[in-house]
Amino acid sequence: MDLIRTIVLVVAGLLIAGCGDGSGEDDDSHPAGDADSDGDGDGDGDSDGDGDSDTDGDADSDSDADGDSDSDSDGDSDSDSDGDSDSDGDGDSDSDTDPIVPSPNVIILLADDMGYDDFSARQGPDGVETPHLDQLRSEAVSFTQFYVQPVCAPSRAALLTGRDALRSGVWDVHGGRDFLPLTERLLPEYFSAEGYGTLAVGKWHNGFTERYRPHERGFGDGYMAKLYHHRNNTMIHNGEPEPTTGWVTERMVDMAIEYVDAHVDEPFFIYLPFLAPHSPWEAPEELIQKYRNKGFSVALSTLYGMIDQLDAGVGRLLDHLGQAELSERTVVLFMSDNGAWYQSSSNGLQLSEAEQQQRNPTGLAGNKGEVTEYGVRVPLFVRFGDRFEAGEVDAVVQMADIMPTLLELADIPLDADNPPLDGRSFLHLLSDPDADWPERPIFSAKHSLQTPEQQLAYGVPVDWDTIFFENQIATVRRDRFKLTHSYGDQFQLYDIFDDPREETNLYHDSDFSDIVDALEPGLTSWFAEMIAIKENFELPVQFVGSTAADTSVVSVRACEVSNGATLNSWSVTGLNAVGEAIELPLQIERAGQYGITIAHQPTDNTGATARLTIGTVATNCTITGPDESACSPVTLATGSAGLRFEITDTGTAGGADVIQNLQAFNFKRE
Repeated sequence: MDLIRTIVLVVAGLLIAGCGDGSGEDDDSHPAGDADSDGDGDGDGDSDGDGDSDTDGDADSDSDADGDSDSDSDGDSDSDSDGDSDSDGDGDSDSDTDPIVPSPNVIILLADDMGYDDFSARQGPDGVETPHLDQLRSEAVSFTQFYVQPVCAPSRAALLTGRDALRSGVWDVHGGRDFLPLTERLLPEYFSAEGYGTLAVGKWHNGFTERYRPHERGFGDGYMAKLYHHRNNTMIHNGEPEPTTGWVTERMVDMAIEYVDAHVDEPFFIYLPFLAPHSPWEAPEELIQKYRNKGFSVALSTLYGMIDQLDAGVGRLLDHLGQAELSERTVVLFMSDNGAWYQSSSNGLQLSEAEQQQRNPTGLAGNKGEVTEYGVRVPLFVRFGDRFEAGEVDAVVQMADIMPTLLELADIPLDADNPPLDGRSFLHLLSDPDADWPERPIFSAKHSLQTPEQQLAYGVPVDWDTIFFENQIATVRRDRFKLTHSYGDQFQLYDIFDDPREETNLYHDSDFSDIVDALEPGLTSWFAEMIAIKENFELPVQFVGSTAADTSVVSVRACEVSNGATLNSWSVTGLNAVGEAIELPLQIERAGQYGITIAHQPTDNTGATARLTIGTVATNCTITGPDESACSPVTLATGSAGLRFEITDTGTAGGADVIQNLQAFNFKRE
């Protein structure tokens, strides 16, 4: 054993010295920050940180903390800052190799909360049945060490930007912390600029008010699904509500197939972020019964039914590509946004410990919402007809690598003014799994920031005097080793190759002190670098009058609360006393007179009033039922303005909430 450890240390030391480079989500539908009264969230009017051992925390000779030996900070081995492996900033690898095919089609299939082992190929015949995903895996390059963030919105941000989620400004799943800043240029914008047809259908979860929606971030057609409504989902299509009927997984596939048929003769980029198998767990009765007949509980049968339905949809889409003779010129990626969750609390379904083990035969530790392996390690399959030989790749890659890989594949250069990427292209690994892949650090952090007492609540501004690394949960993976920092300023070191279940903590083992000394400074300095970008932790600015629509929706899901009010995932509660208030930043894009209504849940109250102030303009509001109240019209000038809404009279509320679940303000231009 001592000899083995010595060999490990020598190899790891050479790599480090010589290399370049709880979820927190709600499980059901709650009152939402939209402009309707059903609470559905559709907005329809209804310094370092690389883990190495030199002075900046890495093993290179520069001071940029990316772990390579160049002078930029993008984490690759060139001298520019575009996040690829070239030296001219054009987004390719400066080789003489032409693109595999001109303008290849791209389809990204993103499951929601699907675990590393949620496939029949891993679980065997007595588990879930996924013949189509198994077939895709058998035809694809399968990455065994693919890392994401612990929850969905940050992972999606990394996918769309090629950057660490914290660096891109997405650090939680609600409370406005899920909005992708408008300073980021997204992956679909590049493909759209090259003449691709671009489609997004499904769970967006990176901003849902004006300027942040998919059709405003590079997708020619953007269908933003109502979160966690698995049936009869009213999507927002390019800003307008579009009801669908039936199971949303099936409708999403239908829409993708229709889009393929409409773009047979031109390149397309399709992003299908499924809602399944995120809770609430729901599935067609015949699929539930299929697994009940295997002897599974209602909970596991329902979950497996959702995955089964997802599998069938993927199979139907891939079959259609074949029938349309497009498989050879279409790259298909399948992945999950984070690890699996073990319950569906909204409908009372929860897996037993034995069922969780059955679902996770690899035995990875933890769950979604944690930086343990089962929370941040997910499947990734990449198929491009028969151009890439199917097989497994053990190189450690991450979600932020997807963007530079696809840009290189399509021969699309990265803009010179694009923010530096954290990801790098793994295109060469698709052709040669044994190709050189210089190790670099990959970071993950638990969503939200932690104060000494608790996770920072929604609606509460960051008090930087209370944010210390010792209270955070974060991890760095480099080569075979993973260093995790947990509450109480505790560290754990694991050899993931030998100990994927994270059972043996090597942190205090003197044989591995060199590894600790290499990784620990990088992790702490990475976190310091991230929180130094203070603007990323501020509320997103919401817009009024930025589109041709007559009505702009301003959601309270991105606000700060004061004097006893509470922001939950979807609405503000606790507005039950004079002086209780919310505040949020606005940008008025069109001057004029606006009528303003307030969306909330039914309120049995009379005589209650509130004052709404927008910049220097104030108006009075009367709180009425059942689900919408009105304010006197206001005349607004263009420019930035803060919005403040404050209770001035509680009326007959008698200590109860003056407004039940405040959701949004609707600005209608008059």
